[in-house]
Amino acid sequence: MKINLSFVGFLLMAITCILFSKNIFANDYLQHDGTSLEVMGETYPIIEMDFLDFIKSRIEMMQKNGQWQSLQNHVQKDAIRYRDRPKKVEGITRVRETKSWKFDPSIVLDHDVMTPDGKMIALAGTHVNPLIYAALSKALVFYDGDDADQVKWALDQDKKLKGNDKLILVNGSILSQEKLFKKPIYFDQAGRLTTRFGITHVPSVVVQDGMVLSITEVKL
Repeated sequence: MKINLSFVGFLLMAITCILFSKNIFANDYLQHDGTSLEVMGETYPIIEMDFLDFIKSRIEMMQKNGQWQSLQNHVQKDAIRYRDRPKKVEGITRVRETKSWKFDPSIVLDHDVMTPDGKMIALAGTHVNPLIYAALSKALVFYDGDDADQVKWALDQDKKLKGNDKLILVNGSILSQEKLFKKPIYFDQAGRLTTRFGITHVPSVVVQDGMVLSITEVKL
């Protein structure tokens, strides 16, 4: 969200005025014995303003001059824009050479896992493969929605898999892809999945192969 710099400046100035009275140099300078040495200017009483009251008055002023509605509209547009097109996953490029590998999703527990009633499920240090407990029922298809060739490939994969897949963008418009595929489209936010699987190029597809995952980066 862009910030109105003039408002920020006004806000900082107001805070400064609240914290430090403007008559700070208008006070008497005193000698060590307490007697007045010099008067630098006329003194004024310190006026304290409740910060929340200040914010409220500022909002009321913005509502009257139309700035508040404009700000709300801007925030709403930014939210819609981010919902449609999150930040592109950094470090992901188009596949130049087809490559496949196996990925073991097993993890090593760093603590004991207990049931709510205190029964031991697994000890710390145990290797646990999540595929034993929950299979990857759908293929994971990663692609760039701004690359026409990759979109066409993803359409072909979706048809070949008869819709038994999850389409995951690393870049592009979620809404336009949902309209095209007529199904939910996901986005690899902050590259969590591609980083986990070691994927650095798209298009790519991930499927289960026994107790491991088979990952393929596909050259078009």
